[in-house]
Amino acid sequence: TSATRHITSRQQHTTSLQTTSLQSTYSPVFDFTLTNTTIKQKSASSFERIDDAIMGGISTSSLRDVPDQNYASWSGVCRTDGGGFCGMRTLPFKDAPLNATDQDGVYLDCMLVSDDDADRRMWKMTLRTDSSRGEQVFQAQFDLQKAMDEAKIRGDDTWARVLVPFDSFQLVRGPRLIVDSDPLDVSGGIYQIGMTMSKFKI
Repeated sequence: TSATRHITSRQQHTTSLQTTSLQSTYSPVFDFTLTNTTIKQKSASSFERIDDAIMGGISTSSLRDVPDQNYASWSGVCRTDGGGFCGMRTLPFKDAPLNATDQDGVYLDCMLVSDDDADRRMWKMTLRTDSSRGEQVFQAQFDLQKAMDEAKIRGDDTWARVLVPFDSFQLVRGPRLIVDSDPLDVSGGIYQIGMTMSKFKI
């Protein structure tokens, strides 16, 4: 079980990250804080589950809004026999892709509440740069345990901030890396954002 503030920001959002030589600027895309309850509910309803049931597995998960709390909750059961992953992703962006011009990556403010051993699983962020719905996407593995440890050093034992640079994403098809593929190019926008907990390394 994990609690998510932002899929990308400290106020619990998912956000894009812009860096300069002097500072980093965080711009939330999905905000699960109580700053605006309408935006909070809309953010939670913007995601759908994508668990290993699509390949015959029996894992299940869901992202849900938690009323009166400063976060949303992503929880479920991951069965390693069978598919071995749980995930969530945004529904297709209806109006236009997310403009990532001059941004360096995405960030996630989150908290693992089921245990303190994030290293038992593989955590991945997923981006799609076209309007297709196929299994070929860009994916980056991130170190949630390191982010949790850094939060404790800062004196924040609750929320870990995960930073995932765009240049860390690689093209995959399912759990398999597509060798010698072009690097991630977000100049045309981002069409989908997702996150996966898995037994598979990239």
